[in-house]
Amino acid sequence: MKPALFNHQFCADVPAEQAAVMAATQRPATDVALTGNLVTASPAWKTIPSWFVFSDEDLNIPVALHRFMAERAGAKDIREVAGASHALSVSAPEPVTAAILDALSA
Repeated sequence: MKPALFNHQFCADVPAEQAAVMAATQRPATDVALTGNLVTASPAWKTIPSWFVFSDEDLNIPVALHRFMAERAGAKDIREVAGASHALSVSAPEPVTAAILDALSA
């Protein structure tokens, strides 16, 4: 992602200084990561319980798609964080941590 666009597109709710570091240290997405096929016949979400945390202001993945994927996976818990960006684990670590702890306890 172009560094000049990174803060707005990826982490609008992260302080500019931190977003600049994130932009400078990001790894490029590869074609395989974005368009490649699964190496397995059955994705893990079909057989392994999942917990889902997403934001309603993610500019990279539409909120409707997040909701669809969480429901399709039969997520044990779905947490939609209001006002957060795609960089949810950085900007709103509390609900992410809570979901991880809930998954560990299950």
